[in-house]
Amino acid sequence: MTIVLAASAPVGAATAAVSYRHLSTTNGTTILLVEGSFETGDDPQRVALELTASPAKYIAFNSAGGDRSIAMAFGKAIRKTGLPTLQTKGSPCLNTCLLAFMGGASRYAEDESVSISVETFATSAESGGRLDPSVSAAIKDYLSTMGISASLLDAALSMQLGQSKELNLVDMAGYQLVTAQPSGSGTWTDIVQGAQPTDQAGAVEVFNEFQRVWSGSSSEAAAFLRNVYADRLQYYGKDLSREDVLKEKSAFVDRWPTRIYAARPGSVHVLCADRCSVFGIVDWYAFSATRKKGASGAVNFALTWDPVARKIIGETGKVIETDKAVAIPDRIIRRWILDATACSTANAVDAEVCKSRSILETDLNNSGWCNRQGLGWRQCGGP
Repeated sequence: MTIVLAASAPVGAATAAVSYRHLSTTNGTTILLVEGSFETGDDPQRVALELTASPAKYIAFNSAGGDRSIAMAFGKAIRKTGLPTLQTKGSPCLNTCLLAFMGGASRYAEDESVSISVETFATSAESGGRLDPSVSAAIKDYLSTMGISASLLDAALSMQLGQSKELNLVDMAGYQLVTAQPSGSGTWTDIVQGAQPTDQAGAVEVFNEFQRVWSGSSSEAAAFLRNVYADRLQYYGKDLSREDVLKEKSAFVDRWPTRIYAARPGSVHVLCADRCSVFGIVDWYAFSATRKKGASGAVNFALTWDPVARKIIGETGKVIETDKAVAIPDRIIRRWILDATACSTANAVDAEVCKSRSILETDLNNSGWCNRQGLGWRQCGGP
């Protein structure tokens, strides 16, 4: 995201630790940037005054943190504005700053642009992240109010003092730090800078096509990925060239020639600004006839897509379920049964689950599995 200074200036003189800048992106979207450390002399209501003087569509941060209670007060004040918060890699929001970021009515963050640590929630005096019960209850109440998973607090307090962890989009989605496009509403599209519904539709189409092609022939998968990947991309936390990523994908294909990957209906969400981030739960099955080995499970999978270049610029994921002693695609067959049952219910003719059922059936057939009447799914050509 490219941001340039706008002509507008902050309201009044900055006398407290926190200061404000009014920024504008290259396409004219306005951003209120909150900078500095959150201290007891800072007035969270100043945010509303700044927005009155110079309206913005985003609230962003450049802060190393500060006082925990003040940061939460800023988060509450930001929530009252009804504006989304935004975090990019080029502007740090560390430690307790994340509490203020949580105040966004919607929240957008670039992959690995935020991190968590014990200091996100605990002061240096609270050794080892052991919070007083009343403090812990207050923080959990704040997280609940802001729609954040309480597991984020547990994850941070389990870390060593001084240690921090950058969160990828999958982690952020799991903790509900980033929020998805509201179903059937253009509100988020109206807020983000220049994102159009076609951007979001295109991103989801690429996400779904990725699963379909990755479940197909090796040659089709290689051709698709070569065409859709950018020259360089962030690949599971590493900055790699397209050729290096294709080599990793080729090695995986050699190891697992038979693959089925399918996004769960209703799990795919998209966030668009200058770029689109799409994430969803994908069930998968992989098999090697040569090695007589199989594997299956589910992954929280995310792609970052550039709607201008029409290229994938980021890919990451986190396995959330694994199956043991896998020989046949039980997980995929169970998914097909669930989707088929849901599709057969009243008013579900055009539902997403019907499309999912059809895709799974094609993938199973292509992998050598057939649905025989009265027998269920069996290997094609078998007894």
